[in-house]
Amino acid sequence: MNVKWVLENLCLYDERNPDRPEMDDEDVNDRAKRLAKDKNQCFCDNCFHGCSMLADELVERFDDREKNEMVDIIKNSRQNTNQLQ
Repeated sequence: MNVKWVLENLCLYDERNPDRPEMDDEDVNDRAKRLAKDKNQCFCDNCFHGCSMLADELVERFDDREKNEMVDIIKNSRQNTNQLQ
């Protein structure tokens, strides 16, 4: 298990997930509002199978090195997405 694996198991719509699909601001805001009311409203594969709960807990326990690696992974995934557009 590594940092990238943990991030990929977060909710598919979590901005920390490097596999998150591109969404416009309105979609992001709508989803955030719904999930703020009830976290069990998401039915992406990761949430449905319970992976996101475990991944969230693991992210909370990351040490400084893992947090730095997490930031790099997220930054690189966003740059790669922008290059494809």
